[in-house]
Amino acid sequence: MNTSFWILLALGMVLTIAAIVTKAIQFFTAEPKVTVDYLAEYNKISKPDGFDPNDNAYELYKKAYEVYVRPSEEVKETLNGWHEDINETQKAALQEWLGKNAECMKYLEEGNKKKFFWAELDMRVDAWEKDDSKAKEDGKNNDIMSWPARTGARIFEQRARVAAMDGYFDEALTALMECWKIGEHYSNPKLLLGIRGGLSVKERALEVAFRILDSSKLDVNDLRLWQESWQKTFDENKYRPSFETDRLIWYGYIQKNFAYHPKGKGRLAWKKAKEFDHFDDCSSIGKDGKIHEVWKRTGINPRYCCLFGPTSNKVKRLIDYICEHYEKYGDETPWFCYYSEQKFQREIEEWKVKHPLPKMMYIIPDLSRFWLSYHRLKAKSDALITVIALLRFKADQGHYPKNLEMLRPREGFRYLEKLPQDPFSEGPLAYHWLVDDFELYSVGPDFNDDEGKRTHDGYPFSGDNKGDDVFWPPFRLNRENIKFMPSKDRPKP
Repeated sequence: MNTSFWILLALGMVLTIAAIVTKAIQFFTAEPKVTVDYLAEYNKISKPDGFDPNDNAYELYKKAYEVYVRPSEEVKETLNGWHEDINETQKAALQEWLGKNAECMKYLEEGNKKKFFWAELDMRVDAWEKDDSKAKEDGKNNDIMSWPARTGARIFEQRARVAAMDGYFDEALTALMECWKIGEHYSNPKLLLGIRGGLSVKERALEVAFRILDSSKLDVNDLRLWQESWQKTFDENKYRPSFETDRLIWYGYIQKNFAYHPKGKGRLAWKKAKEFDHFDDCSSIGKDGKIHEVWKRTGINPRYCCLFGPTSNKVKRLIDYICEHYEKYGDETPWFCYYSEQKFQREIEEWKVKHPLPKMMYIIPDLSRFWLSYHRLKAKSDALITVIALLRFKADQGHYPKNLEMLRPREGFRYLEKLPQDPFSEGPLAYHWLVDDFELYSVGPDFNDDEGKRTHDGYPFSGDNKGDDVFWPPFRLNRENIKFMPSKDRPKP
């Protein structure tokens, strides 16, 4: 071989090595690049139709936020024990706290009369501790956006609780309606807040209503007022969950964490990977025979995802597919969509296996839980009306009906216009007549009737999808004192 061949070979090797080194440098130094202001786009699209600043509750909610008086430690303990009975001392402490928040409640009530609750979101809250007044103000605005659902609604819940203890059931109803209105203000179908915040507030209002009905004795007139008021509220509720703008938030999340590539071929940035490495503490028995707490990595190593994980384009396409999937459901019940949903979930799981992402990288939206929560709330709303109808029946007849069919309109009686349908089965909510009580529940998102066995003691949304969503009786600390009729002796509906 002549000399020129070796020169060309050496030159080729040098260029190849240089190219590899250049690629390696580019890979390890590549950073995300903000090319689209997805937050600005989100704020633009999420603004309610026909928005008028004069009809916006934001400024009134902001005033309520500013005059809010935080609870004492004693009151905090009472607030946390939402499912427990309270004594006179605790009630007095609650009343004192509510009195201090009279002005706060006034602003909230005035805000509830407005048509909208909307404000621009800003994600620069990471600069909160810096000497940046603009960033601090933006952070405060974001805090105010969540405060009414997180704290403002709780004030009305406790107001209803105290009013019911004193026998003022009309005042308790009014307070719960104010709580529900806060949930309505969050129910902007264009906003993710509407799904997370609004449904949660409404669910808590219903939960308090059930507890008041369980712990207090309302007369026939109070029961009729409660049923008519709640039924009117539910009939006027036109909210349906939508995921129209939510994908923009996830787009922005991808943009901030994936390496920039003009064609969208960038993967998780190497410099960002350490933020998603997840470790859990677990117990381990050492050589000395003692139990030691050790930290172990859980999930996929994010460095692997930087090398072989999905590109930003692939993740975006999946997010679009998920959003479009739930948009097409409309108001169809989970029972009706059971088979298509099972197929869809298998597709998502297969995608995750082929395109793994770190455990802490919440980049794949789980919209199924929001869709299921919407239908669980609807079932609970129907259950509240049914429970009130059952209590009215007992007040008139002296006993509970053996089945829900007995509540249908008939000569001289009008307890229930239609049977409450279970969105997780093909029939109505399950009703079991007991010796001196009754059970009313939905079979829940596992689509399996567990005969009223609940797997969680708190709000249905906080539990998993196993077991039944039991609406009545509400969770009671002394459930062993309730006489249940054996399943084999229960009359068939």
